[in-house]
Amino acid sequence: MDQIDNITRIINSNSNELNHSQQRIMNEVFNHLKLIAKNHRYKFKKNDLNTTALVSEAWIKLNKSNSVFNDRNHYYAVCSMAMKQILLNEAKKIYNQNTPISLEDENLPSPAIEAHWLIELDKQLEQLRSFSQRLEQIFIYRYFGGMKISEISELLKLSPRTVDREWKKAKLMISIALQE
Repeated sequence: MDQIDNITRIINSNSNELNHSQQRIMNEVFNHLKLIAKNHRYKFKKNDLNTTALVSEAWIKLNKSNSVFNDRNHYYAVCSMAMKQILLNEAKKIYNQNTPISLEDENLPSPAIEAHWLIELDKQLEQLRSFSQRLEQIFIYRYFGGMKISEISELLKLSPRTVDREWKKAKLMISIALQE
């Protein structure tokens, strides 16, 4: 059994039943999740969650769902989406506390601006999903998850060229929508 199948099997197993080497592999997975979380936090800095807390929240959320993952990329993609949702919930809390009237307001605190931006991005992702679910997935996996084109290609069973083209298209559509 190769390393990727082994990781998938370990991810799908009960973490309380892992031996020492399997726990070491799960630590590597956890460290990779921390890189994904760091990528998320870079995009939305002003919140109460640190990187480890964000990974832990996502980990708990996924363990409660009893999901089964096809492979490592599928697991990281789902974790990335969970982290995005957790940060979006945090952004909504911050935004609702500040109830800003206009983004041009110079007195608006920085966390409220970032929260508003993340909420707007989520709205535009919903619009993108109504146009093409695949474009939305590619954008989320790449932008929020920091996944490589090759990883997304493998996950969605598309050619790397198609994923790259659709990533550029999704990024352009989101960028134009956010400027409006």
